[in-house]
Amino acid sequence: MNLLRAGTRVTLLAPESFPEDDRTTSQVVSWRARRPEAVEVDRVPLRERLPIIPIPLRPEDPDVPLDLQELIDLAFENGRSGGIDDRAEPDPPLSQEDAAGADGLLRGRGLR
Repeated sequence: MNLLRAGTRVTLLAPESFPEDDRTTSQVVSWRARRPEAVEVDRVPLRERLPIIPIPLRPEDPDVPLDLQELIDLAFENGRSGGIDDRAEPDPPLSQEDAAGADGLLRGRGLR
């Protein structure tokens, strides 16, 4: 999982290969070692819930669903996020729309 918000991105596909409406800085890209040609790209704006993605196990086993939003929420709740000042704006700054969404989310949780 790459949570990069600035700097050089390492991608499987060139941004130009996506339809213009799907070009965003927030994407979930998944592929399988057994089928590297089958790349799945989900557009995930910051104001929307992260998707549930299929995780392959052994070739004979069905995929297992992984709820990315639940995973991130649990990591935030159980991790060492106490050093993060939620009142400060992130660096690099969010877009105006994403900043408004983040502010609403943080206010709803009593963090601002």
